[in-house]
Amino acid sequence: MQKESREAITAALEKHLYGYAAELAKAHLASYPKDGIAWIEFARALTQLSRFGEAEAAFDKAFKHAHKMLREIIFTQRADMYWRQCKYLEAENWYRKAIEVNPSYAGNYVFAGIVAFQRGDLVLAEQVHRQGIACTGECVDESYANLGGVLVVQERYEEAAECFQKAVELDPDYKWAKVRLRDVKKILKLKSRK
Repeated sequence: MQKESREAITAALEKHLYGYAAELAKAHLASYPKDGIAWIEFARALTQLSRFGEAEAAFDKAFKHAHKMLREIIFTQRADMYWRQCKYLEAENWYRKAIEVNPSYAGNYVFAGIVAFQRGDLVLAEQVHRQGIACTGECVDESYANLGGVLVVQERYEEAAECFQKAVELDPDYKWAKVRLRDVKKILKLKSRK
């Protein structure tokens, strides 16, 4: 019963039925108050509903009751909550905690770098994305593409082109990286005429 009840919460979240997911989670947690995964799902639903104070409390409960292996998920979801509130420094801090838990996953660097970029800290954004390209596996292509974006802002077009090219090599279907590569190539061609 507990597993089916929790799966119903997840299914509601996947269908973007956030209010329904929150109500399912409340009912589930009344019966299973130490279900850490359900607390995470509840916090996710509350975040989507912009009920941030309640979401923070749910994340605290998730941290208390969820297995240690789920800490990275709790940290990234909490970071997402702060990001939605435009609290970029807090979001960045939680992504950093996720990186500490799993330093080999490029995705956490991608988001931490994007948040640093949004705060206007180009030096940190570049540093974080460079850490991401040093990873292996998923999201390395995104680290390259985002690093390229940071380099474009700094008018370091040749380096940016190399990053976008690498992103496309890693994922030949990466449309955004292809568009950015085309953009930078046009800039370089224009500059070569001068």
